Amino acid sequence: METKNCPKCGRLFTYVKNSICPDCLKEEEETFQRVRAYLKEFPGQSISQVSEATGVPPRKISKYLRDGRLEVTDGLSGFLTCMNCGKPIHTGKFCRECSTKLSKGFQSVAANPKETEKNGPRMHHLKNKDKE
Repeated sequence: METKNCPKCGRLFTYVKNSICPDCLKEEEETFQRVRAYLKEFPGQSISQVSEATGVPPRKISKYLRDGRLEVTDGLSGFLTCMNCGKPIHTGKFCRECSTKLSKGFQSVAANPKETEKNGPRMHHLKNKDKE
């Protein structure tokens, strides 16, 4: 297992799958639950209203939307757009059509790795200059 410094608090932690330490992760989850509880009680609020009421920065609320943890209501259509085609979406990063296309593309690469190796771009690992 790898140990890392938490980018939020700087403490050393054993990296498993989360990029922040367990204490910061707990704090993040509590923050999300505060937003979620507010929206459950007052649905259809704008990001600025939710931010003001909960003390959670608008940027963090937007991240919850992009991560698929919250959903935009119909009245705010157009606030979130697909990162590929620009079509309005309610949650996440991609619309259903682009998500399907991306998924099929990944599946075809996984099904034919030799074909991809012959025709696709090549990659290599860059050495970390700090560790040299």
